[in-house]
Amino acid sequence: MNRITFTAIILLLIVAIALDHYHGNAVRYKDQR
Repeated sequence: MNRITFTAIILLLIVAIALDHYHGNAVRYKDQR
């Protein structure tokens, strides 16, 4: 696997984790109100 493909996979994982974390915080914040 070349570096470009590896970097693309890492970026996708980071974005997916960030979106999931943000969505979880938004739901938790909404439940607190």
